[in-house]
Amino acid sequence: MIVYNFHASNTILSRAIRACSDGKFSHVSIWVDGYIYEAHIKEGVRKYKANWSDADDIVESIYIEFSKEDEKRVKKFLNAQVGKKYDLFGVLSFIWFFLRPKDGQWFCSEYAMVSYMKLLTIKSCNYDQKQSPFGFYLMIKTIQNAKNLYKPDL
Repeated sequence: MIVYNFHASNTILSRAIRACSDGKFSHVSIWVDGYIYEAHIKEGVRKYKANWSDADDIVESIYIEFSKEDEKRVKKFLNAQVGKKYDLFGVLSFIWFFLRPKDGQWFCSEYAMVSYMKLLTIKSCNYDQKQSPFGFYLMIKTIQNAKNLYKPDL
């Protein structure tokens, strides 16, 4: 199981992200096998043992069941990004459109978006990985709802 956690706090940065994205979330973290993966503005991409007493700013979580093979592929991607820098230009590009995200660096919802595409086995970069936390949330909810509505005739 993979869990995408959507966060919001009352910090100035959190309020600014929510205002700029017209949404209710300011951060996304990913839980897999007892570890949290996230892109953090001060530390870059990090992985640490989940401690739910520190999770008081989680507003909502989306639980996704996939095969062990799919989870293994996503964990491989997530682990390969640990230690990479935070993509500040990518975040600022939501405000200043002339800025572009930096290849090889991540902000939280961009990191989560690509991990989700890998979970769905979408290999092409024809999707827009530049997502706000709220935009990413809406996309996952839309896909999950569509999957629940589609019942093939057997």
